[in-house]
Amino acid sequence: MNLLKDTRGASLPLVTGLILLIFTAAVATNELVIRSLQSVGRIEAANRSFLAAEGGIEDALYELSPHFPGYNTAALGAAGSRGIDFDEDGALDSGLPRWENNWDIRSHAIGNCPAGVEVCGEIFKAQKIEIPYFNDITTTTGVGLNGINDPAINAVTIDTENVTGFTLTVKVPEETFNTFNDAFLGNPPLVIDNDNDALISPSGVNEDGSGGSYDITVCPSVGIVGKDDDCDGKDDEDSPDDAVILWKMSNGAGKTLFPLQGCLTDSVPLDEKSEICEKDFVDDGTTISHNLLNENSYGIREDGQKMQISAFIAEVFADSGATIPPNLEPQLKLELSVVAPLEQWNVNTLKKVPIPYLEYEMDITSTNTTPFSYFSIRSDGYYRDFKQSITTTVTPKTIVPLFDFTVIQQ
Repeated sequence: MNLLKDTRGASLPLVTGLILLIFTAAVATNELVIRSLQSVGRIEAANRSFLAAEGGIEDALYELSPHFPGYNTAALGAAGSRGIDFDEDGALDSGLPRWENNWDIRSHAIGNCPAGVEVCGEIFKAQKIEIPYFNDITTTTGVGLNGINDPAINAVTIDTENVTGFTLTVKVPEETFNTFNDAFLGNPPLVIDNDNDALISPSGVNEDGSGGSYDITVCPSVGIVGKDDDCDGKDDEDSPDDAVILWKMSNGAGKTLFPLQGCLTDSVPLDEKSEICEKDFVDDGTTISHNLLNENSYGIREDGQKMQISAFIAEVFADSGATIPPNLEPQLKLELSVVAPLEQWNVNTLKKVPIPYLEYEMDITSTNTTPFSYFSIRSDGYYRDFKQSITTTVTPKTIVPLFDFTVIQQ
């Protein structure tokens, strides 16, 4: 009996310890659950702020769709900047969690060009570059796209640049030239080899025959008779005289000017040539460049009329002025496209040096600044205390990749 009395209270510490252990485990589990929920909440808030920013990009792309280079909206943070408030009552001070975006569209003008050069950039193969000679001026009300008074917000208004002349310079990038100058020096300045037979024989450079000669061959598959041994339907595209860059001028209303056949260095009258050929590029030991296309060059209009570029420009701008609605002012632009593979061959070692792109510079005679043909869109999305930013670059009046359609729902 005394033994039982001595052990009667032994279960109390055991039960107390067990309760403390369960309580500690519960507290730890609760803390873990709370942290997990907070983490999930932060991830959800970050995702919502990103979706808000993405929605701003979509809205900006829609805003940009009818506009041309030169168009800008108010900058982020400035009065009148654009954005969307997703709160239920549409008020920023509604007391609900902050959920909104702010975005702007910026049209880029002159970059870091050499002194005296007004436009510069890069042109890659199969890419078209558009150099506009006008500005799209943002107006809140005015003449709409239909040419009559239209109170629509952000109606397109064109401000002409009054261009009178230009000089186009195209050159091989300095880095490429310096890295592979052993292949450039002492050889033709710019060559192509579409049929890839220069690896067989050095005479395969700048020719259109499988054996390294200008063979007259019939291509049954395409029905072409001439220098086309690779049978790709392009006559003479591998000869030293073939065009490597195509150009076109247009006014946005159907008037166009195309190059005449014949390289600019051909020993024929000026009004019988205007193609930019590989043989036109000059190697001066420090760079390979071509600067022969200017307002004195000739082209052929859409109606077959031969015309000097300066006369075409003057004709385009002759109709501009107060009698024409601002949105119908001439939208003159020059388009450039590299159409032949750019590479340099060292014919002594059969070394093939690819030229990734060409640089171009445009010295323009104008009283205004010519904008680049691209925009940047920046969108900031907010949800609670989270912010996400998206920046993208867009080329106007072309097909651009859009973000996936996004539905934002509370």
